[in-house]
Amino acid sequence: MNNEPKRSVRRYDVDWLRVIAVCVLVMIHTAAMFDPYPITAVKGRSSLALAVFSTFIHEWRLSVLFIVSGAGSYFALGFLSGREFAVSRFKRIMIPLITGTLLVVPVQLYYWQFLGNPGYSKTYVHFYLTIIYRYFVFGMFGQGRESLHWAHLWFLFYLFVISLLALPLFLYLRRDAGRRHISRLAALMERKGAIFLLVIPILLVEVTLRAPQPGSARAIIVDDWANFCNYLVLFVYGFVIFSDDRIRAAIERHRVVALALGSLTSATYLFITFTARIPVRGYNLDWTLFRMMCGFNMWFWCVAVFGFGSRLLNFNHKILPYANSAVYPVYILHLPVATAIAYHVVRWPVPVAVQFPVIVLGTIAVSVCIYEFILRRTRLTRFLFGLKKSKRPQRAAEPAPAAVAVGPEALPDALPAEEAAG
Repeated sequence: MNNEPKRSVRRYDVDWLRVIAVCVLVMIHTAAMFDPYPITAVKGRSSLALAVFSTFIHEWRLSVLFIVSGAGSYFALGFLSGREFAVSRFKRIMIPLITGTLLVVPVQLYYWQFLGNPGYSKTYVHFYLTIIYRYFVFGMFGQGRESLHWAHLWFLFYLFVISLLALPLFLYLRRDAGRRHISRLAALMERKGAIFLLVIPILLVEVTLRAPQPGSARAIIVDDWANFCNYLVLFVYGFVIFSDDRIRAAIERHRVVALALGSLTSATYLFITFTARIPVRGYNLDWTLFRMMCGFNMWFWCVAVFGFGSRLLNFNHKILPYANSAVYPVYILHLPVATAIAYHVVRWPVPVAVQFPVIVLGTIAVSVCIYEFILRRTRLTRFLFGLKKSKRPQRAAEPAPAAVAVGPEALPDALPAEEAAG
């Protein structure tokens, strides 16, 4: 029996989750401007509520994005050969990564020069020429303040590498022999509670790779094996989940239990974090148990998000096609835009409760306007920012039919447009 989803049926919940994930990302990056951790170019007054919010979401938000990306890859490979998929990933991931790193991120990096150094005197042009010169002449990347960096766009590099690494497996899983393996896995997942067994690879990564490699501020794979391996696992899970409706249905059935367990483990994690009880990193029992709890927490929230998404979000709306098209460039643009807005807003004599929504809404509005009036209007800008070719620019604003037609343009993108990230 072939349990593959019918190609004429679009999973609108994947589209909605992609859009929601990027909106949440804007909120997370804005909230980070009001927490005590020195990782943003602009800092406002500290807010415990926003620190708790960002810490809570941060533990599992990227996991959701990589699952969404894996799901998109499953749908894309229904119409693309392996070679076509690889070429498409280069055009739609690496080209925007290069464009964003060279043209978009430097705006954010310039504001970073003023953090703790209000007397910084270089103009933006002088600063930009400095970081470009240091990169192309000396290879300086992420080394000191005045150096080129990909900032939140590190996600795209990880996604590109993971997509190519997983491609041979995906091609195998789409053949008859591979579908038989997925069918056997789906039969197991139909059993009560079995969906939580998928946490095992995540736990193995957490207890073996997390201790020696805390991760690099430069977000380079060779300094970040624990995160990279977990993201690879989750990316494959995204492909597998949407390969067989039984697995997706099992996730939906366990959504309430997953929400309860995710809430419990998150509360425990927040208590440990905000009371400074995080164990000493290393191969010891306390650290191992702590990281196992984090692994469970990650997977519980993934099951809850996709379970409730499948149940509540699998519907079309006239705004969805436009939002689904805009979400990727909004992801690329949002952090420099948020930084520029926040640089002024955090100085307003108003509460953080006012500053935060102003920055979030302003960031989304400005990013969408740049997309609407600049990026989607020419072939060159569409190419540079990873947008699909469009014969009719207005098409993105039209509602899609209830059951989409067959064709690659009708399927969810293989990009989360964050995760999607940062």
